[in-house]
Amino acid sequence: MRRLLYALTGVLIVSMSGCASLGGRLISQDSQTRNLAVKDFKHLDSESKERVARDLIKLLKLQNRMINRPTSLPDDEVAKCDVIEALHRTIDALKIMETAALNPLVEEMKNEHQTHQPRGIQKIASDIICEMGKDAAPAIPQLKALANDDSTFSNFIFPTILSRIGPADIAIPALIENGSDSSDDALAAMGPEAVPYIIKVIDRDDGRKRKRLIKLLGKIGPGSKDAVPSLIGWLTADIASHEIIETLGEIGPSAKTALPYLQKCCEINELKDVAMEAIEQIDPLQGAQIKDKEMQSLQKETKFRQDEHTKWQNNVGALMVDGKLTIPDTEKLLMLAGYTNTVTRVLKLPGLQRL
Repeated sequence: MRRLLYALTGVLIVSMSGCASLGGRLISQDSQTRNLAVKDFKHLDSESKERVARDLIKLLKLQNRMINRPTSLPDDEVAKCDVIEALHRTIDALKIMETAALNPLVEEMKNEHQTHQPRGIQKIASDIICEMGKDAAPAIPQLKALANDDSTFSNFIFPTILSRIGPADIAIPALIENGSDSSDDALAAMGPEAVPYIIKVIDRDDGRKRKRLIKLLGKIGPGSKDAVPSLIGWLTADIASHEIIETLGEIGPSAKTALPYLQKCCEINELKDVAMEAIEQIDPLQGAQIKDKEMQSLQKETKFRQDEHTKWQNNVGALMVDGKLTIPDTEKLLMLAGYTNTVTRVLKLPGLQRL
């Protein structure tokens, strides 16, 4: 049975349609035969080209099924390699067809998506479509309609295709809306081109998407320098302060106009550490100076606390009689430590008697 299925891959292409013989030559092992077939293919009308593409996709599905089901492969190792090699020749032939194969490939991706039965064709088809580049842009509406759930296609395949074939004004908004990690990776790879679109969405969004996109600007790094004025504006409006400060730091020296605002953030305990780190990324010299100043302040604070602790111990020793403290002595101790108001309030509590 396995040998029969293997044999079918060799004869299937010549039994499909009037253009099938051309399809067979396009995947021939002989390079000269393939080259001549490519020339013949280019002279076909669009309908005939699409028919050849559909025939090859049927063959591709059969080859892929055999490879993904080891029990369907021949026992002979050489024969197994032949099936895999034939699969790659079929893929190469579909790439040569360019946009003639676009609609049949999209239809096959749609079929696999709707049946919820992964067969591996989506990934292969996406790679072929990506090779077409911007010429495959007409397929974006159909592909976008499939990216409406939490599937592998929506989270990984669609963002990859979109970043490769879509014009910026179509691809970038769609990737921002998609929101998957793969979409963000694709946007980061686009660099400065994506920044104006990201800023526009942040300006009108007030939810979780804003924080994600601010972080994305940081991922783009120095390429987000045009976003610095907007980032400063959002920072002064107290919008996602922690994320904005981190992003300004990742932009680096191009964000020097933000330094005065970051210095003010150093005065806020919750933002001090991240602000100091950002300043050091933007201006290493100024960052080092601020860290030195902070270190001196910490040392001064530590010494003050040590002195206070010593004073506290001395006060306790002075008030102890035979190793014990009386309540009046404890009152004096608290007052010496600066808790006068607390002692006064406690002594006024109803029912409290001094011994």
